[in-house]
Amino acid sequence: MNTVIQVPSDIRASGMWRTGIRPGMAAVVAATLMAAAVPSFAAPPEDEIRVYVKFEPSTVSAGQSTTLSWRTAGPAVTGCTVSGVPGLSYGDDVGSFTFTPTATLQAIVACTGPMAPDPGSGSAQVTVYPAGTPPIVTADFYPSRIYKGQSSTLRWSSKLATSCSSTGAVSISGTSGSRTITATSDQTVTITCVGSGGQSSRAATLTAVDRPPIVHASFSPWSLDGPGWATFSWSSSYATHCNRGGTWGSQWSYYTSNTSEWVTCYGPGGTASAWDMLIVNSTAQANPEEKKAANPQLAALGFDVASPSILSSTHDFNDDGNIDALVVDAARGEGYVVLGGPLSQSRIAKVIPDISTLDQVNNITVVGKAGDAIMVDVNR
Repeated sequence: MNTVIQVPSDIRASGMWRTGIRPGMAAVVAATLMAAAVPSFAAPPEDEIRVYVKFEPSTVSAGQSTTLSWRTAGPAVTGCTVSGVPGLSYGDDVGSFTFTPTATLQAIVACTGPMAPDPGSGSAQVTVYPAGTPPIVTADFYPSRIYKGQSSTLRWSSKLATSCSSTGAVSISGTSGSRTITATSDQTVTITCVGSGGQSSRAATLTAVDRPPIVHASFSPWSLDGPGWATFSWSSSYATHCNRGGTWGSQWSYYTSNTSEWVTCYGPGGTASAWDMLIVNSTAQANPEEKKAANPQLAALGFDVASPSILSSTHDFNDDGNIDALVVDAARGEGYVVLGGPLSQSRIAKVIPDISTLDQVNNITVVGKAGDAIMVDVNR
């Protein structure tokens, strides 16, 4: 196993890690250097000369001047040679040179010293455009498309410009930079830069869109031991309405078999749906003969409860405390939702066509205790 122990920055800066001045540290450092196969940082060799070179500005129009500057780091330097720059051949370890280039060129600075086995070198390029070339401007938002309320960063840069300004949602200064904004609508920023060759503009556009709806749906309980009641609930964000009504709500229904319920919600940002499944153990259904006997009012409504073609299941669909029933006349191929009431006030509240068995009905939803609206989900 390789072990790496990093030397604290204050020790490295003071040079004590080389001499072991700090008590106990020399042994730790020596053990680290011997045990570690990979150092904790990749520092350049101490006898290597590093040369840093740049042009400022690095882009000019013909007839404009630029300054070449360089510096070195590492062991002592006795001198540097410069190639590629008219009028400059030699320099010290630190230097600069201002001139007017006539064409694009690359400068190479190579430096030597008595403690360095090899010269160190660095390079930089200056690009020369024809006289009168207007500024070259770039500007973009990152990202260029966001959800309303999110942030985006405008980044701009220019060449051959002495100053830049903007119109729109962002105020800028300088020939390059960045600004971050939070937007609730589309934004356009136009950046105009001025130089000796005139002016140029670049527009950056940010698109802010509505979030699509986020929809959640669930059953409670999520399973039943037999036909019974369950609540299907839904909620949503970034929606204006849902196909079941409001952006949130619940539906309490009676279910006789496994059922999947869906909800779809709509908003400015689009459409989204969610669903959940209710598991119903159909083997736990009561005997149909027991169901017939449980509601003596069916006979008063004209049903021949003794007939084998009359199938029924009793429930309390609207939770009003009275016995209700689902009745199927297999001979006629019709079903009926019967809402019970006190003192023989039961009534047929809905007729269901084209069914012949009880298990064809997935669920029944009654809105209001008076049965203002009745919805039946049927497998045909």
